Amino acid sequence: MPGRGKQAQASAPALMLTGTAPCSAAAGPTATLPTDSLEDTMRHLSTVLRGLCVCLLGSTLLAHAQTQTKGDAVVDPVAAKQQAREIAEGDPARWYREDVTRQAQLRTLQKELGAALQEARNACKKLPAAERNACLQEARATYQRDMAQARAQLDGQARTP
Repeated sequence: MPGRGKQAQASAPALMLTGTAPCSAAAGPTATLPTDSLEDTMRHLSTVLRGLCVCLLGSTLLAHAQTQTKGDAVVDPVAAKQQAREIAEGDPARWYREDVTRQAQLRTLQKELGAALQEARNACKKLPAAERNACLQEARATYQRDMAQARAQLDGQARTP
């Protein structure tokens, strides 16, 4: 130990023995652990800490997912209740009946596009006031464009045998 006299060097206890590492100072100057045990302990501690980090990350992601998907946020609560009832009963028979006429097909498309418009409106209502009007205009424009495409698609199917 540079800067210390021979007396300081001689009085320092020999903590390092071959194959050993010092323990905490509170345990006393002669307390030692085998080096292999210390390395194993550090390896085990590292594994435990990694596991803890993974658990914390997983629980954080789960909590975030639960707050984000507490239900379909843009579906009207009344409609969501009806959907839950229908899901509990199983697939409705109407899902398996084909719309035969153009009018029935158009009516189905109008219902689907109307539901999409309502969901878009609900989403727009949650935006800040400055963005709300633009969002509602875009939702209406999308609905009108989709309805025009649906009519054109049905007209194209009617002409093709």
